[in-house]
Amino acid sequence: MSAGLDSSTDSESELRTDLPGRSMNDQEVSANSAVLTQSRSPLLSLSDQKIVALVCLILTSWVLIRSLSLSHWRAEEIEIRRFQPEPIGYVIDINEANWLEFSLLDGIGEVIGKRIVAHRDQQGRFESIQDLQEVKGIGVKTFARIEAHLTVERSEFGAAQ
Repeated sequence: MSAGLDSSTDSESELRTDLPGRSMNDQEVSANSAVLTQSRSPLLSLSDQKIVALVCLILTSWVLIRSLSLSHWRAEEIEIRRFQPEPIGYVIDINEANWLEFSLLDGIGEVIGKRIVAHRDQQGRFESIQDLQEVKGIGVKTFARIEAHLTVERSEFGAAQ
């Protein structure tokens, strides 16, 4: 217990010593502590702090209420009507089209488009659109999907050959 008293006595003697060899009395210690507390005063007085806190509370409340009103909380659901995609509106001449034009058709990709062009180059011009089924990868179902978009035009150049 005496150790605790000794430590408080040491701290008091540190507070009371201003200069070496000079000790301060109790009035000087209280005056120095008052000066120290005055030098640490807050930037705003207590009443100013209350006003700032009130303004912050009002602004926070306004932001919350405004965000809820802009979010249309509890609003009716929006019904989105989806339209069916329209069918392709173009027709391809199978004797003139390149592989890229074939690849735009439903069920025909890059590989089958290149096969059609290679078949036409090796076997010659197609006589009818049904001849397209001779190409590997074009079956009955695929042909049925693309038949409406195919044509075979007979040109004078093709008839002369």
